[in-house]
Amino acid sequence: MIEILFRAEVKATERSVFIDFIEWDVRVAKEDERGSGTLWFDYYEDPEDRNAFFVYEAYQNEAAFDAHKRNAPFKRWEAYIKQNVLTEFQILFESGKVVCSSKTLMPHEEAALKSLNEQFAVMEQQRDAEAKAWFDTILSDHLIFRRANESMVDKRSFLKGLDYPSPFARRHMEDVHIIVLVDRVFVLLLVCTTKADGTANRYRNIRLFSKAAQSWKLDRWWNYDITNV
Repeated sequence: MIEILFRAEVKATERSVFIDFIEWDVRVAKEDERGSGTLWFDYYEDPEDRNAFFVYEAYQNEAAFDAHKRNAPFKRWEAYIKQNVLTEFQILFESGKVVCSSKTLMPHEEAALKSLNEQFAVMEQQRDAEAKAWFDTILSDHLIFRRANESMVDKRSFLKGLDYPSPFARRHMEDVHIIVLVDRVFVLLLVCTTKADGTANRYRNIRLFSKAAQSWKLDRWWNYDITNV
């Protein structure tokens, strides 16, 4: 699987041009490219800058990515958007590797972030008052969470969902990557789950944290099922 996560800053005067373009790109990816191996193509506004966007795209293999690059949106991207609409373009993560990070974390900082993210799996299984209180502390009041079924929910809806039993018998975290963006971090990881009947699933989680009073708050959380990839 080929994955790319990038951040694009756009000229304020060209914001609507970029949104029109990227929504077209998303439509083509979903409606025309699924058969050639495009898995996902999504964009999200940076919660700290309305003129900046994060784009996540994933492809089954190199042939699928090549097919995407032959389509009209990519040609428009290369010929016009990058040169005339963007002010900055950074690939953050590509094909299992961190490409751009503003600094390297100290070992204890990295360990603390990994431990924090491991706790997500624990509390999602626990689903009791303690778990709700923990998530209430960690999740931003402005959280946007993309579930694996493609629905988008806020903090209140996520907490309400903890009232229902977990669909999994157990879950754990693997393959953690941390990208530092000054006072924010992206954490990319796999959540591996097992149902009561033994069915196993894998989910790509992308989590964007910001610092608030020396504590991490989760602002954005995107979840993609990669079980069959």
